[in-house]
Amino acid sequence: RSDLETDETEPIVPRAEPGEPPLRGQWLAHFILSPHDPDVLYHGMQYVFRSPDRGETWERISPDLSHNDPDRLGDIQFQTITALAESPLAEGLLYAG
Repeated sequence: RSDLETDETEPIVPRAEPGEPPLRGQWLAHFILSPHDPDVLYHGMQYVFRSPDRGETWERISPDLSHNDPDRLGDIQFQTITALAESPLAEGLLYAG
């Protein structure tokens, strides 16, 4: 997040909980705004995350959607969500791929 008046920036990405495996995401992982509520953000990594407060807090709302095969992860985290969208008709109905 960037404050255009002060030129300050603040990361708003989800963080792994203590004791949880590290999060895996693309360098250009998608953030989407809900078309139903401008305060709601979604973010895709190996899980889908939802923020009800524009990135201040995050909750994991899906299981691991990747294959999670450690032998096939590689240097770049390909086993992650690369596309994410919310239905314009049904709030909370998400499509992840």
